[in-house]
Amino acid sequence: MGKAKWLVALAGCLVASVACAEGRSEMQITPMLGYSHLRIDGAWLDSGTTNRLDQLAWGATLGVKTPFNVVVEIGTASAIHEDWFSSNDFDLKTDFAALGYQLDFGDGWRFVPKVGRMKWKLYSDDEHLVDLSGDSHKALRGYDNYYEASLSRHLSESIVLGVNFKDVDARFGHSRSAALAVTFGF
Repeated sequence: MGKAKWLVALAGCLVASVACAEGRSEMQITPMLGYSHLRIDGAWLDSGTTNRLDQLAWGATLGVKTPFNVVVEIGTASAIHEDWFSSNDFDLKTDFAALGYQLDFGDGWRFVPKVGRMKWKLYSDDEHLVDLSGDSHKALRGYDNYYEASLSRHLSESIVLGVNFKDVDARFGHSRSAALAVTFGF
């Protein structure tokens, strides 16, 4: 399914969930800032050696929580590794859609496990990346599924502070991230 079809399908789900429960659904905007660990398998690098990198990660999501606690969201995130003393810089940019279930606990705590599909772009400042046929590239692109979970607590009726964990087994290797997230609900 193309990107436009996914966005249309997701927008339809969002509109339908809002229409189902007037006044009981919640729109959620969540900016995030955190840490990501990226592993690029040697088969995708011109050196042939697996590379492990620490990255600064940030992003944001827009979601809807339905009256029956199903969360549907779309978002974007970036993770960068800048090495000022070499040309070993790699960025991972993602656009994604996720489906989850919000479990509310006493004292304002919530846990939200999610599954999603992402479109990713792995970028190198130099042509360090290779495809399976051995051609060098500055960027590789693809789609993969991922798992995510967040644990958070209400600071007020409309603001929730927590941590978000994401795990992606991508075609090029692996990405794992943890971020501080603030959710604004309205």
